Amino acid sequence: MMWRGSVAQPELDDDEWETTLARYNSTTQTTTTSTMPTTTKDYCHCDMEIYGVDDLEGVLKSPNYPGSHCNSGRCIYKILPHPNKTVRLNVQTASFSTGTVLKFWNIFDVNGKEFSVFHSELEDHERYYSNVFEDYSVLTTAKNVGFKVIFEPKKNSQAYTGFKITFERFENDGDTRVCPDPKITVGETMTTIVNPIDFSFPSGCVFLLSPTSVAAEHQVEEMFIDINTPSNTFVGIRSYDESGFFAKDIYSDLSRVKLVDASRVELLIRRLPSKKGAFKFPKITAKLMKQVLVDKVDTGAKKLVPLLMISANCTISEDDNLKLASLDSSRLIFRTSKKEMVPTKFLRPMIISQQDLRVVFSASDKVQRRYFEMNITRVFVPPECVCSLFDDKEYKGAGWVLAPIPARCKILHCHWKFSTGYFYPPKFISIEFFMSKPAIGDKVYIITDKITEEYGSQLLSHKRSLTSSASPIEFTFSRFNHTATADAVLNVTWTVVEACTCAPDKFQVEVDKPVVITSPNYPEMYCPNLVCRHTFYAPKGHYLEVIVDYADLERYHDFLKIYDGNGTIDPMMARISGIEKNFRKNSTGDTVFFLFMSDENISNKGFHANLIAHPKIVEDAPAAIHWLILFGLALVICLFSAIAVYFVVRKKPKTPKFTTLQNPTVSYESNQSTGSDRISIRYNSGTEMLPDTSSGTEII
Repeated sequence: MMWRGSVAQPELDDDEWETTLARYNSTTQTTTTSTMPTTTKDYCHCDMEIYGVDDLEGVLKSPNYPGSHCNSGRCIYKILPHPNKTVRLNVQTASFSTGTVLKFWNIFDVNGKEFSVFHSELEDHERYYSNVFEDYSVLTTAKNVGFKVIFEPKKNSQAYTGFKITFERFENDGDTRVCPDPKITVGETMTTIVNPIDFSFPSGCVFLLSPTSVAAEHQVEEMFIDINTPSNTFVGIRSYDESGFFAKDIYSDLSRVKLVDASRVELLIRRLPSKKGAFKFPKITAKLMKQVLVDKVDTGAKKLVPLLMISANCTISEDDNLKLASLDSSRLIFRTSKKEMVPTKFLRPMIISQQDLRVVFSASDKVQRRYFEMNITRVFVPPECVCSLFDDKEYKGAGWVLAPIPARCKILHCHWKFSTGYFYPPKFISIEFFMSKPAIGDKVYIITDKITEEYGSQLLSHKRSLTSSASPIEFTFSRFNHTATADAVLNVTWTVVEACTCAPDKFQVEVDKPVVITSPNYPEMYCPNLVCRHTFYAPKGHYLEVIVDYADLERYHDFLKIYDGNGTIDPMMARISGIEKNFRKNSTGDTVFFLFMSDENISNKGFHANLIAHPKIVEDAPAAIHWLILFGLALVICLFSAIAVYFVVRKKPKTPKFTTLQNPTVSYESNQSTGSDRISIRYNSGTEMLPDTSSGTEII
């Protein structure tokens, strides 16, 4: 079966249903189950079943279930709200013929009347919709909210059985199983509709947004809704105007904003049922907005000058287009486009002369976060408090201006645009400014195509500078509702400077021939948006001594990085930003890499550095290194000597071992009778006899 997630038109009941419902609403609501006959156009009969607050559980079934459902008709089931309990529906079975639909509505009391808000639909599988949410098995409500279920069968030629749904009421069902209060009143200040809470059932919750009674009396026309939703959490918006005209919004899981008619707004939050487990609700806020028409005012008698102050805030896509134009002169005051949009330009006010204006907003067909809010306020100022208005004056080339700022001017606005007037060769526009005796609350906005800078009263007391390489500089001084104790003077000077060129990227540093490297235009101010890379090579067997004589760079934003090697992946020797004098350091190898970068605004003098090549000499090494080298050599010599002795001893040939003989005692004896001789040789260790077989002499 299919749950249809697309929004639906409000129910249009036939005459019999309207009569029955009117008769039901005119009676006191029952607290017990009752039935009311509902006429069908074929053999199948069904009643409107009403379950009161005393019915804590029950079963809803299609007529003839589990037999074939009807071919036509309209069956209604109501589960009335319980003041302290929620209602949970569990879809047991659902089998429908083509075109058959089962609709679910939340019902609750609004000012003593029953109100219905569409929740979802269950259809046959053969129908296709662009936004489908299939197979919801559980639906739930907030406390004091009930359900209305409408069954509309169509021709059933395949004996589909219809549906069976059980319901239960719960008093304490856990925070993740109970929908928040669906009835929310929205005023002219931002109201929280729902916070990002965890919720257990993918079928989600519905909300009814209505304007406050005070806002309704003032005929507030539109409601601004800001949706910040996580991925896979879908939000749909339905709105109805005072005439009951219905406007739908597709379900989307993208964060976005909507501006809809405020008469009646319904929100639906859900998730695809294929995503199991709890999901996170979005953060949704809303507020009311109205259109105001104001006539021009003639202030000639008061001797005040009427001006218009415009402020805007927007988050729009680069594919969207927002324009503000004058109806009096057809002058385009500002616009955004795909190539020229600078969102930060809308974050500061503009002052223009009183005139009719036109706002044009063209949105792309992409679904994404977008909104714009524009506030136009009429202000009246004395003539001496009228300075240059928005885009009234553009200066080219070089020059200066002194703008007096009277202390009595609580509201004052000065706007100038500075540009070079050159396209080729490229040139930059550079400005310097400071203010004497600025009041608390005085501000200067500087805007280019790439940056927006804001300077408060403390910063204005000191000279500031900025250089733009790609676009004119818009300079705005603003004082709104601040009282000064003394008159002030705003000083602005602008000049055209030549475009900067980085020095060569490779240098060969020879012995006794140092290389000098400086920032572009040194000692004048370097240019904005610079990226200069330089590699210095010393001869083999040499190292480089780096000496930075002087560096004056914008602190934290512009910098000079020095690397011990030929690129940024090598160890960094130094990072210089701000003011640095007499920096010295030696490289370990024969190569050094410089990287100099500047941003869009403030430029200083830059840097001046020398690189000197020196031969690598052992005596130049620290004493500790010498001792380590000697100790290592001695250790190696001892090790090899021990190994040599071991092998020599191991290979020496073996010799026979003899016992050391002491001086012997020799005696001779001759036996005449036997004819034998006897020689005795005696040692301390014993006697050994050696017979002489040739002569018969026996040796002992």
